[in-house]
Amino acid sequence: MLPTNAFFRYGLRRGYDTPIRLLMDSGSNHTKKRFCLFLIASMLCHCMIMADVTVSKSAINSIFLTHFSSEGYPYVWGCSLPLNFFVLFLYNRFLKRVGCFRLFASTVFLTLCLHICLALRVRQEPWLAFIAYMWKDIYVLLLFHQLWAVIHSTIGERKARYLYGIFFGLGSIGGVAGGVLVRVLAVPVGSEGLLFVSIPFFGIMVLSYYFVIRFSGKEGGAVSALGEVKRGDLAGFGLIARSRHLRLILVSVIFMQLAVTIMDYLFNRFLETTFPDQDLRTRFCGKMWPCVEAAAFILQFFATFLLVRLLGMERSRLLLPLAVISDAIICLIFPGCTVFSYAFGAVKVLDYSLFQVMKEYAYVRLTEEEKFRARSVIDVFAYRAAKGIAAATVALLGFLSYRFLTVAVLLIGLLWFRSTYRLTYEVRDVREKNV
Repeated sequence: MLPTNAFFRYGLRRGYDTPIRLLMDSGSNHTKKRFCLFLIASMLCHCMIMADVTVSKSAINSIFLTHFSSEGYPYVWGCSLPLNFFVLFLYNRFLKRVGCFRLFASTVFLTLCLHICLALRVRQEPWLAFIAYMWKDIYVLLLFHQLWAVIHSTIGERKARYLYGIFFGLGSIGGVAGGVLVRVLAVPVGSEGLLFVSIPFFGIMVLSYYFVIRFSGKEGGAVSALGEVKRGDLAGFGLIARSRHLRLILVSVIFMQLAVTIMDYLFNRFLETTFPDQDLRTRFCGKMWPCVEAAAFILQFFATFLLVRLLGMERSRLLLPLAVISDAIICLIFPGCTVFSYAFGAVKVLDYSLFQVMKEYAYVRLTEEEKFRARSVIDVFAYRAAKGIAAATVALLGFLSYRFLTVAVLLIGLLWFRSTYRLTYEVRDVREKNV
């Protein structure tokens, strides 16, 4: 195997589509400059979202455990499902009327207001922690969806194969920075005070997204490229029902999130008993998440490119369920708080890096309507629907030994491997038909 630097030089000599060559082939100087500015704005926006995710997730999760304990997770995950239906209804209803930027800014503003209310009133109104926990995953997925929908409509397949790893790698830098802030400020300012740290992230996020829309060449909003869509607010479900490719992507997303969610519950159950103090619990998360983001950064910048070149994008997907299966087996053989922390961190590393890159690449060959409408169903509804299914699993098996939930993760990994294997050949068939 060639060393990394030699590998890149070898690719340049042979004329492979490396990121540098792709940027050089972007057209005229004006087009190259516009495309580079688009990439900078997109990467900055992605970086700010990840920084906010790390800060808000650590604080809100710790606050939720203080007021509801780990026993509240099945209930909050179950309540998230109808909220997702409502959010998806509003998203599809106002996407074409309002446009991407205004919808993005509205999502940020609503989240900011909720975080301020939570920080100031959660001790008097504990139910705010329940609402904030339901909303924290929904708004992140909405922001990512609106950003990546524009990216997909601007970057072609040749560039996407290599640039997506760089996007997620820079996003990991934002996650590391957010984790460092949590580690330093959790005890001095408290978990509630950390929510105010995200205010600058929100401002930069909205500003950078404005330039993403501007430099993408879709000043009227990327949704204008959709044209006329099927009448009805839930048209995305119809698109998925008519496309086997979209159904397989949906199944793959659900299995991944099922595994992550159950591992999340097991991790937080140990976290609650090990760190009963809220701020110390938040600080521990501030130590853990930068390590996860740093590992994801390494995978995204180095391993992703090598895997794509050596194994291909399709076969690389099979590594993800195999890793989940391995984690479950290790937890069964060597149970303990430390092992579950490492296992959950490893699953999140894969979720933040390889899985996201593989999933985004699967959207590249879809139509513009599928990228905006069907993707909103998969990215918003499917993620939370998986949490609803995981909530039922935890409610049924949670009162038993943790081994039953670990076996459930193992079975999920096996089913995910089967669906991913089918998705691999489906993507290959679609490519052959379009050649």
